[in-house]
Amino acid sequence: MYTIREFYGEEGLAYRQLMCMMFRWQNAQLNKPEEFKKQLVEEDENQEDGFFRMGAYIGDKLYAAIECSGHTIYFDGTQCKMCGVGGVVSDFNGPKGAIKQIYVKAFEKMRQNGQIFSHLYPFAENYYRQFGYDASAEYAFWNVPVERMSFPQYGKNIYFDGSDKMKADIEKVYAQFSVNQNLAVVKNRTQWRLFYNNRVPYQNRSSFVHYNDENVPDGYMDFIAIKKDGTQDLEVKTLWYTTMEGLKGCLSLFEKQKQYCNRVIIKLPKELDVSAFIDSTGGWGRKDKDALHSLTNNGTSRVVDVEEVLKLAKIDGTGQVCIEIVGDHYASWNNGCYTIEFGKERKITKGGKPDIQMDINAFSSAILGRYAFDNLELLENVRILSNCENLKKLFYKKPIWLEDTF
Repeated sequence: MYTIREFYGEEGLAYRQLMCMMFRWQNAQLNKPEEFKKQLVEEDENQEDGFFRMGAYIGDKLYAAIECSGHTIYFDGTQCKMCGVGGVVSDFNGPKGAIKQIYVKAFEKMRQNGQIFSHLYPFAENYYRQFGYDASAEYAFWNVPVERMSFPQYGKNIYFDGSDKMKADIEKVYAQFSVNQNLAVVKNRTQWRLFYNNRVPYQNRSSFVHYNDENVPDGYMDFIAIKKDGTQDLEVKTLWYTTMEGLKGCLSLFEKQKQYCNRVIIKLPKELDVSAFIDSTGGWGRKDKDALHSLTNNGTSRVVDVEEVLKLAKIDGTGQVCIEIVGDHYASWNNGCYTIEFGKERKITKGGKPDIQMDINAFSSAILGRYAFDNLELLENVRILSNCENLKKLFYKKPIWLEDTF
């Protein structure tokens, strides 16, 4: 019933109208449609590579759509392409199945674009599992009384002044921090411009670059103040570091904030346990003095092209494994067995007797490094059949970090 196709420019007006109706948003520009159409054309002419929209139409009427952006990310230390999905909307008055039909075409488009991963921030994770998306990136939040933090001074923290030199130093720190983080975006100039627009000196947040004793940048941090009920906490919005000294150097800044705030909220990779940095004699058991630790998912990911991902996956040692992907109804080219011979060279062939069977959801989470191998059988639709020694070389815990939005 639906015609599934791409749309751009002036046709984006109906998409914006649908978004406002379904999500109860307000957009005054829609009251001047002709002017807004010109703006939409200009915006789409300046979109980055890999951008597309896909809609479900009956005649000329748009009933559902998604908007996709192209990104370069790191996977196991190698750069590759990812598609970020946002703006998923569907008119509840239309026939059912529009989004399902869109995703079939969208994954084909991603594959054509060489986007071997896709990521989205879902309103409901369970809904998007049917399309192969599952948990990947995860943050650890530490909520610590500032008086409990004690760090030796490493180097110096310099307030970000907006200069080209300090911008170059920030970008060096991020480059070193991100290269070992799966899903971390390789920022282009447009993304850096947006980053700095949100960090104007002396305006919207406090930003610092940390330099070691040799005056080499090894950390970057920015934070905002949160005032509530007459108290003030500090929330770290960005924290990148190249060494543990850089991390501790950034956090040592809060030593000088004790008279201004009660607690510090820090977002860090979940693998990093900073409890060693916290004074354990400061009042364990007192709710007002306890350091709190929580984990939060940061969206869901899926592999768009299994074979291309296997070509890039880091596998130590030598050996051979065979995996079988089952039940990928939206990117059917992924289904089947893959035999991977690895060592000095890598050879991937279709077919073979599987050592492990898994659906695309489990494969996506596992290959990105969300889970240790010993936890894989806790996932639905995973059967480990044999060859665990070599499977552990393919599936293991890895750092994952994605903070860009789309």
